[in-house]
Amino acid sequence: MATLPLPLHAAATELTLKPRDLQFGKVVVGHTRTILLVVTNDGKSSVRISSVTSSSGKFKISKPKLPDVLAAGKRLEVHVTFAPTAAGWIGGHVTVLSNASDRRLTLPLGGIGEATESKPQLDIAPASLSFGDVGVGTTETLTLGLSASRGSVTISSVSSSSSQFAVPDVAFPLTIPAGHELSLNVAFKPQSSGHKSATLSFVSNAENSRASEPLSGTATALYVTLSWNASTSQVSGYNVYRGTSVKGTLTRINSSLDSDTSYTDATIIGGKTYYYATTAVNSSGKESGYSNRVEVVVP
Repeated sequence: MATLPLPLHAAATELTLKPRDLQFGKVVVGHTRTILLVVTNDGKSSVRISSVTSSSGKFKISKPKLPDVLAAGKRLEVHVTFAPTAAGWIGGHVTVLSNASDRRLTLPLGGIGEATESKPQLDIAPASLSFGDVGVGTTETLTLGLSASRGSVTISSVSSSSSQFAVPDVAFPLTIPAGHELSLNVAFKPQSSGHKSATLSFVSNAENSRASEPLSGTATALYVTLSWNASTSQVSGYNVYRGTSVKGTLTRINSSLDSDTSYTDATIIGGKTYYYATTAVNSSGKESGYSNRVEVVVP
């Protein structure tokens, strides 16, 4: 018996991919863009799609249910998403594997990661503000320099974590043009002695909104030290008097006779003027007249 060789023909199948290439253009880093890829069976026989893959992790393929058998004229839809993580060109390709005559189809991919739009920056100088020693009840004012880079900065508000530090006489919003600088006064008015600290917080449209500035200062108690010449008479001690005018009433401020010829007054207030005088008291309790009044101006 003779055996006749019979030619083997592959099924007349043809898969087409649309679009012909996947170009995503510019996509801002941290954002995504998705394009629909359609795989169509334009042949006359069914085709089994076994996989659709991407060569780059920056291009994500939706997960179609595979394998999938496409009858003639049917199509498979796949979403391809570009998700750049850095600026610059990124390329790759999609591969479709099937049992069609052209078992492997590839489609080029491409996109440009675009750097995020830069926001303006608020710069503060110096990096921290130290007021040094400041008397309780007095006010010390220092200056901050504020400047804007990479764009105009609008400051909507400034807040202090302590009422003893404040930014007086400033109207908000406050705009600083790019490349310019302005000065801002900061006042320290301590209410009690000791080391004080706080933080200024700036809310603005800058990238570093809620920029902060550390503040510090040491509050010192105000006092006046008085001294006088001893009386030439025999005395038991002295009284100290204080007033607020040259000829006004004087009020005794020592609780008991001062046997020394000096006295420290720590009950004064900054910014005021005081007048002091002393008297001598003998052993019989008789008090002399006032000494000359001494004027003390408290800063």
